[in-house]
Amino acid sequence: MPCSFIQRTCLVGAGPDGKHTALEAVTIVLDLPPPQPGSMLGLTSVGRVSASDPKAALALQRLVQEAVWFLGENANYAASEYAWESATPPGTALMMLDTDKMVAAASSRNPTLAGALTRLQRCAFSGSWEVRIIAAQALTTMAIRAGEPFRLQIYQFLHTIAEGGVQSQFSEMHPSNGEDQGASGTGLGVLISPMIEVLDEMYRAQDDLIKEMRNHDNANKEWSPKQDTTYSDRIQNRIRVSTHI
Repeated sequence: MPCSFIQRTCLVGAGPDGKHTALEAVTIVLDLPPPQPGSMLGLTSVGRVSASDPKAALALQRLVQEAVWFLGENANYAASEYAWESATPPGTALMMLDTDKMVAAASSRNPTLAGALTRLQRCAFSGSWEVRIIAAQALTTMAIRAGEPFRLQIYQFLHTIAEGGVQSQFSEMHPSNGEDQGASGTGLGVLISPMIEVLDEMYRAQDDLIKEMRNHDNANKEWSPKQDTTYSDRIQNRIRVSTHI
């Protein structure tokens, strides 16, 4: 409900600054400390939820899940980052950079989306089982909509967690986001494989499109509207097959 309220009141019709602020308000939820054991008097510090209060702990867990879902659904809109409007077309020099430099370039170009992406990556590693699933789905949604180098960054990240890599690095860099710290470790390989396949199909279709466009240019042929429609249908069919829709 809180995230839905932010979506209705702050995102829709807001300017760039308002959208960024709305997104930051949601990400604050992911920075809340995990439920802590209550003191002898049943008191906890300000801003913390007592693990001895199951209702409060459950409410926090659900709030984190909703915040993660919200980022996946709204980050691209709030950051005005879409593949079809991307300032970084496929095959540019930026795509040739190593991972660290590519991430730095992405953060510089669109800090709003980069910030949401970092939060979701952390949740995919250090959240509870439910949060890890939602975070992986949110990252896939973001990747499908985003331009480069964000899509490639997410693609590489999904491969990493599918293989169970570098979890400890994220755990050391970021404390738990209010979920069960004992649930660390991804265990998402089987669930992530179909998501990676969708992105694989998108990259294969993108390569095919670039190849066909170059062939048309070399043959001095124009790209007709009918070919646009035909090629778009082919891409959608390939993605449907990869996701078993």
